[in-house]
Amino acid sequence: MKINRTIHWLFKPILIILLFLFSNNVFSNELNKLVNRLPSLNNDTGKVNTLNKIASFYIDSNFINAFQYAQKANKLAQEIDYENGYIESLRLLADANDYLGRYSEAQKLNFQLLDYYTHINDEELINAMNINIGIINYYQSNYNQSIEYTFKALAYYQKINDNLGISICYNNLANVYSDQLNYQMALKHYFKALEIDEKAENIGGICLIKGNIGEVYIELEDYEKAEEYLNSALLLTKITKDKWQEANILTGLGNLKIKQKEENKALLYLTEAFEVNESLGAVAEQSEVFESIFKLYEQQKNYKKALHYLKLFNTYNDSIYNKQTTDKIAEMNAIYDIKEKEKELEAKEAITTSQKKQNVALFASILLLLVIIGLSIKSNLSKKKTNAQLAQQKILIETKNRDITDSIQYAKQIQSAILPSNELLNSAFPDHFVFYQPKDIVAGDFYWLEQENNKILFAAADCTGHGVPGAMVSVVCHNALNRAVKEFKLTQPSKILDKVTDLVIDTFEKNNANIKDGMDIALCSLHQNNDKLNLEYAGANNSIYLIRENNLEEIKSDKQPVGKFINKQPFTNHELPIQKNDILYLFTDGFSDQFGGPKGKKLKYKAFKELLISVHHLPMSKQMNIIKEYFYNWKGDLEQIDDVCIIGIKI
Repeated sequence: MKINRTIHWLFKPILIILLFLFSNNVFSNELNKLVNRLPSLNNDTGKVNTLNKIASFYIDSNFINAFQYAQKANKLAQEIDYENGYIESLRLLADANDYLGRYSEAQKLNFQLLDYYTHINDEELINAMNINIGIINYYQSNYNQSIEYTFKALAYYQKINDNLGISICYNNLANVYSDQLNYQMALKHYFKALEIDEKAENIGGICLIKGNIGEVYIELEDYEKAEEYLNSALLLTKITKDKWQEANILTGLGNLKIKQKEENKALLYLTEAFEVNESLGAVAEQSEVFESIFKLYEQQKNYKKALHYLKLFNTYNDSIYNKQTTDKIAEMNAIYDIKEKEKELEAKEAITTSQKKQNVALFASILLLLVIIGLSIKSNLSKKKTNAQLAQQKILIETKNRDITDSIQYAKQIQSAILPSNELLNSAFPDHFVFYQPKDIVAGDFYWLEQENNKILFAAADCTGHGVPGAMVSVVCHNALNRAVKEFKLTQPSKILDKVTDLVIDTFEKNNANIKDGMDIALCSLHQNNDKLNLEYAGANNSIYLIRENNLEEIKSDKQPVGKFINKQPFTNHELPIQKNDILYLFTDGFSDQFGGPKGKKLKYKAFKELLISVHHLPMSKQMNIIKEYFYNWKGDLEQIDDVCIIGIKI
């Protein structure tokens, strides 16, 4: 089986680089840590990310496990409305289905992803999907469509001078030309791809292409060159540790040895390929192994074993080849029966078998034609009715959408009303800024301020989800904060968060709905004590930063949310003296989690800290403008993935 190069190369760092950096034991330990952490995680974005990360670990070693964890991530991401985690799970499910030979499922997901990336106008990811769609069409022998999608991607990569992308397209086009028996055109494109990857020292790409070239030389009966390229590719798999490539190359060597009449060596290669595919769960590749073993035993005239492996091949093979496989099984049954009978019956039995095959083929063709005609008639009859229904539904949907949008806009006014006013903020902190950018019309993030007993209490909070669900949770959490201070007279941040946790859990458990929503928050209290300013802080998954004399100090939070949590502990209260010109930053995770930049990667906290250090000496209003501009430049044309809330306060 000639190997295609997929989006797997583009979405994550190439496996080879990782393997040079880490040993298998480190991978195994990291994977075990992630799996062991799962039971303690809440059903939130962190759990989705962990499930996706586990799936990405398995995508190169156990396709079934990769599929199962990605499926769990997909389900949870939909439940909590976590778009970024949902898209990542779709990508992993597409890869896993592809490797498992579930091509129709993989293609469905590929088109879903293509629609999404087209919607956000991400050309790189659009063309990555074009590659994957072209590959699935190749597997199903839809060669014109495969070439069409691959050429779309090739034009893009040539435009931006992306040599890796160009090499992938050349390899995949070569596979199509090879299947069309245009071997010279196939070799031309393989060697173009090989030249690019050798210049880039891309070991994984070199390995893959050499294996494909070896298979073409088998078809051209140039067995010496075939063995040279296949053995070279097999050696490279020892470096890349890519088991999937290794299994395909072993199958190629097995096929070569069958052609060279070296059946014992062929069986060794094919048995090893079978074992690797079995460990991976590579169904499509396993069917290739069974077909090769069938050919080996057929060549040896061991028809009983040949028939056994042909039946296995039939069981594993894609449904598109069912008729072709059935014919082969009928032929092998005839051959095996004839061996056991008298010689004079051989000719008669062979003729009978041939007639049966022809009758079955004719009946199947007629039946298929009748089904197609019936479906066409039914489709035409219902077309007018369907169009009328769709037009009516369109009007209804537009009306409902308008009503929903109006309601959400009004909800925004209500949510804005519970946020601290500019007058209140300026009164408490004359030198401050607030960068507040909801992802949707309403938000799950909010900022809060109260003054009680000569203490200024202030917070930046991130409630579960965003949009309407996040906004509803934020109202519950905002009310709980107010009650903890006004009703229960609490001013110590840790005690406030303990009480808010109880109030939030109590609110969500009133109807036994088992809702696990809550919030991450950084809560501070600033008060004067004997001419000294003191800061108290408690955090639920949200740290704060203090910059003093050009040094940034992170005061870390407790690793638990406000809300239901398995190993819930009382929150820690931090106390520290504050000096004049100190700058405090409170924030949620929306800024650092945003994808963007030239490579579409997550910004992360390291870059966020560096940005704050670089601007902290500026006036607070100027700081906000720079931070805001930095965020939008980083995001570019990508979609904002979460609400953003950053508070800066100069003492």
